[in-house]
Amino acid sequence: MSNATTLYYFAVGHNDFYGGVPSFSGLRLKYFSLYDNPLGNGKSTNLDFISSLLNSTATLALLYLDNCNFGGVLPRFIANFSRLQVFLIAENVVSGTIPSEIRHLVNLQYLHLSENQLGGTIPSSWGSLQQLISLNLEGNKLFGEIPISLGNLSLLSRLYLQFNELQGTIPISFEKLKYLLELDFSRNKLQGNFPKVTSLVHLDLSHNHFIGPLPVEIGGFKDLLSLDLSNNMFLGTLPSAIGALTSLIELNINHNLFHGFIPPSFSSLKSLEILDLSCNYLTGKIPEFLGKLQYLKRLNLSFNHLEGEIPTEGIFKNKTEVVLGGNSNLCGGIPQFGLPTCPREGERQHLSHIQKLAILMSSGTLILLIIVALIVFIYKQKNKQPLKLDATTEFMPKLSYWSIQKATNEFSKSSIIGFGKFSIVYKGILDGSLGIVAIKVFKLQVRGASKSFLVECEALRQIRHRNLVKVLTTCCSIDHEGNDFIAIVYEYMINGSLDNWLHNHSKDTGENNDSKSLNLLQRVNIAIDVANALDYLHNQLETGLVHCDLKPSNILLDGDLVAHVADFGLAKFFPTEVTVASSSNQESSSIGIKGTIGYAAPEYGMGSDLSTFGDMYSYGILLLEIFTNKSPTSDIFNNGLTLHNYVRMSMPEQVTEIVDPKLFHKEANATSRSLVLQDQIIECLVSVFKIGIACSMELPKNRMSIGNAVKELHSIKNTLVELGDIGTIPC
Repeated sequence: MSNATTLYYFAVGHNDFYGGVPSFSGLRLKYFSLYDNPLGNGKSTNLDFISSLLNSTATLALLYLDNCNFGGVLPRFIANFSRLQVFLIAENVVSGTIPSEIRHLVNLQYLHLSENQLGGTIPSSWGSLQQLISLNLEGNKLFGEIPISLGNLSLLSRLYLQFNELQGTIPISFEKLKYLLELDFSRNKLQGNFPKVTSLVHLDLSHNHFIGPLPVEIGGFKDLLSLDLSNNMFLGTLPSAIGALTSLIELNINHNLFHGFIPPSFSSLKSLEILDLSCNYLTGKIPEFLGKLQYLKRLNLSFNHLEGEIPTEGIFKNKTEVVLGGNSNLCGGIPQFGLPTCPREGERQHLSHIQKLAILMSSGTLILLIIVALIVFIYKQKNKQPLKLDATTEFMPKLSYWSIQKATNEFSKSSIIGFGKFSIVYKGILDGSLGIVAIKVFKLQVRGASKSFLVECEALRQIRHRNLVKVLTTCCSIDHEGNDFIAIVYEYMINGSLDNWLHNHSKDTGENNDSKSLNLLQRVNIAIDVANALDYLHNQLETGLVHCDLKPSNILLDGDLVAHVADFGLAKFFPTEVTVASSSNQESSSIGIKGTIGYAAPEYGMGSDLSTFGDMYSYGILLLEIFTNKSPTSDIFNNGLTLHNYVRMSMPEQVTEIVDPKLFHKEANATSRSLVLQDQIIECLVSVFKIGIACSMELPKNRMSIGNAVKELHSIKNTLVELGDIGTIPC
């Protein structure tokens, strides 16, 4: 390259070059672009090549290095490129602090350092970058306060600081930024005053610590198209001044402390397409004018205190686009909402005395029925026999409390192999043909445990599949203190739970897992086993079954490492056509959130009904955990970063950095075959992660079906089998 002395433009972006960057010494370049090439390896020496460009310090105007997997720190001599106007090095693994010397790049117009691992504070000296138009520091580890000096960047039109750890307030100096169009400070720890930058078209302050009422001055943001203030602590009533934002397309203020009515002035928001006022304390009726906003595509009013009749015009004709769960006093609307008919105005007074009398009578009757039911229940408990889960259990031995106590060595701690909210699982040895078993004893003192037992029994009575845990019998008895005792006895899985294998917990799984790990093909086989079980539950039963709590601790492995899905205590039957076709917006005020944090689908937290889409989300997260060995509740996932986003942002160039390190082995002498083998295996891993990402999409309708997941996983398995020795990945 050093002989190309007349070369001014070097642009090889968006290719597949790899293996490092050659020297460019002796050249006087103006335009240098390498973006979207896997040239780096994430190491600290990746940016050393920039020193070979030093002859171009007086000419270089553009340096474009996005998405090249470059590691290391930004060199301080970057300030020598005095003519630089565009410096883009986003989506790499650049670390360290931001050099304050960048302040000398006074001709800089675009500075993008987003999606790296930069730490420290934003240099306060950047006020000298008077030509800066766009500044993007999104997705780093920056902390401290936003420098007041950024208010001196008079030409700035776009400022992105989201997904950092910034604190303090938004400087009042920002009011001087007359050309600022887009401002995104979401996912930080900011608080204080609302920024008064009326030129904005996009403002996102979500997921911060803002508190207090919204100022009426918000009505001055006449050009605003998108406003997101969600997940803060804004309070008071919704300002009528928001109605002045007639250009607004998206308004999101969910998870705040607003109360009072939805202002009539919102009827002026004629351009609105998305409106989310959920999880506040709004009262009154749902305004009729919301049904007259002709461009409104999505409306979420869930978890407020709204009451009265639901409108039937406009967006309210389409239940799938309206979320109203968590408002207990709504009525009417289209039949699909499934709400009672609203009483007519003329009937209210006439029926009030009759209603009161009916309530008193029905309450007395209900109390009497409860007493009778309790008496019947107690009688049955003292005379009950083990439940018949299927035809095979009829010939199994009928177990007593004393036989269970003996089998578990008097329920000793050393016999415990698992536990949950409603139960403890013991390893036991029963006399006769049963031998070693797993015994799930329900903690009846915990509210909901008996219901969980009945739900699990009902589910297990109707299902049978090689990848589902096999039930042997049950025990419904009385313990030594005269208390009710219920348990389910399962076939014992000698290799314990998948959770133990992935995270090397100390619980007894038959063998010491600290010295063992699952290889690549074994993990793919386990993923296929679980997918087959879900396919059976969702699509092959007369009435579909939603598992509702899919996670590694509920996946058990037998002696051949075949996976068996266990724990149906939260399961729910649905007609297959409802399960598969149900929308994410089905409301349920009674079901509540089901499942485990990290694995439960996000729509469950919004009051949506249980569906197979929720199981698919859990399966996607499970799949990502199997191959990264990272739990979705790990400490590294905070400030908005999730396991889904962690994997998605690493695809495909950095996939080797997120894979479980135990899947790699070092070769002393790398051969051409091993390098080819490595590339092919990495392609398979990328395909696996794509399935996990597709299954765990935020919107239920965007998630991959279990049938497609099974097909793609089988294709990946066939490829791995053809490659031969793929226990681990050569590196």
